[in-house]
Amino acid sequence: IDTFTYRASDGMLTSAVTTVTITVTEIAATTIVLDPASDTGISNTDHITKDNTPVYFGTAPSLLTVKLFAVPQGSMAAPTLVGTTTSDIAGHWSIKTSTLPDGVYDITTASYYADGVTTGPVVSGGSITIDTVAPIVIASTLNVRTGQISVTYLDDRSGLEQGSIGNPLNYNFGVVHIHAAAPVLIRGVRALPAAPNGPRTVLLDVSGGSKLQSRTYVFGILSGGVQDIAGNALSGNFAGGFPSGQGSNTASDFKAQFNPTSQIFANAVPTSYPVFITPPGTTKGVNVGLIGKQKPSKVAHAPVGTPASSSKTGIASHTTNAVPKGPATVTAKVASRKPVK
Repeated sequence: IDTFTYRASDGMLTSAVTTVTITVTEIAATTIVLDPASDTGISNTDHITKDNTPVYFGTAPSLLTVKLFAVPQGSMAAPTLVGTTTSDIAGHWSIKTSTLPDGVYDITTASYYADGVTTGPVVSGGSITIDTVAPIVIASTLNVRTGQISVTYLDDRSGLEQGSIGNPLNYNFGVVHIHAAAPVLIRGVRALPAAPNGPRTVLLDVSGGSKLQSRTYVFGILSGGVQDIAGNALSGNFAGGFPSGQGSNTASDFKAQFNPTSQIFANAVPTSYPVFITPPGTTKGVNVGLIGKQKPSKVAHAPVGTPASSSKTGIASHTTNAVPKGPATVTAKVASRKPVK
């Protein structure tokens, strides 16, 4: 607030002194924040999300137009308008963006007077990664000589959530008997080093290094457990050939069988699919049982491609000819509490 005094004079006559007060009001700053509810996955502050129409909110001068812009990171193109609104009387605003294709974007905003002039500089909302593609399984093998299962994952963009692929509760394994399905203990899970956003392999120990007997085994991965950083659940639908998901991008468990020669097939015994059971007092591994009692069915689906097997190593696997954007592999060992007879 500034106060001025003045008087007028024509050289002969002089007016009385007059006081004028001028009040200058600071224009409210424009601010921007990504709504935590739009930031899906393991963190609601990392700006990595599967929500491709995220919501931003903030403040601006009251009752003015607010515009939101996005530009692909690293692009020299002009920012694209992805939303507009009018701030309320208190200066608050919120915008849900138009659909953003998967990718990394720089977000900016600005508020405007009626004549289109901005109230201040453009404000950065930081970057955001949009990832709507589910991780998949691109390979899996069982080594009967060491009791180890290897699983290789691949994620499109944000990367696999390490805690989910290393959690034994997200895997199950069982041996199919003639009259019932026997529980098997998953003794350990170890994720192998991998390049960012590349294939990631996990090893599961199911026998403590001991040789597994020649049986039909059922193996499963829980979709709601294994996910990527953006929060996309595993697309594990497996029909006998890799990659899993069959191109559907739909969240689903991975279910497969290893036959006595360790070749992998689509699960042919759905009623004997393993379920998760945590034994009382158990701190290591997960005791996994199978639902129901049933004779093992004949293999219902032939694998896609030619499985490679070795009588020396006891390892059989499928290879996939096309691997989208780099895979991630996981290996695991599986072991029975008691020898299978």
